[in-house]
Amino acid sequence: MDLGWNLPAPCSLDELVDVLEDALLIVRARDSFEGTITWSMPTSEPWLTEVDEEAVKEGVDPAWARRPTADFGLVARYRIGNSMGQGGLRVFTKPAPEDLDESWFGHPDLHEAVSLTRWLASLGDDGNPERQTVTLQQIIDRAQGAFTPEAPS
Repeated sequence: MDLGWNLPAPCSLDELVDVLEDALLIVRARDSFEGTITWSMPTSEPWLTEVDEEAVKEGVDPAWARRPTADFGLVARYRIGNSMGQGGLRVFTKPAPEDLDESWFGHPDLHEAVSLTRWLASLGDDGNPERQTVTLQQIIDRAQGAFTPEAPS
């Protein structure tokens, strides 16, 4: 799953301004009735920062010696086209790196959140109706690490 849906996507200052201006124009035109835009300062998120080798050489723990690789982390989803009916959704995303599951997530909770999100997104991908139905208990069990579904075929 791309960054930006549930985890902030790396974002430059220019990209953030573009998103805010776009949303402003659409809202002013009364063409968007709902949405969310949240930008944050990169702190220790592994996909928004990198290890500062100089700080590590000075004795700082690598888990804390991080510097930003993006100006912001951004989650932006807002509806467009509402003046003509249901409309659609505009989302700011960036592709997740191939190694996201392994080297980018040192914190187990983040890894599990991404794993759960990917599992939920995969339900029904193959058109199999059995995969389109999942109980709340299965979701809770999966979130707690007790349920390992078979991989979608």
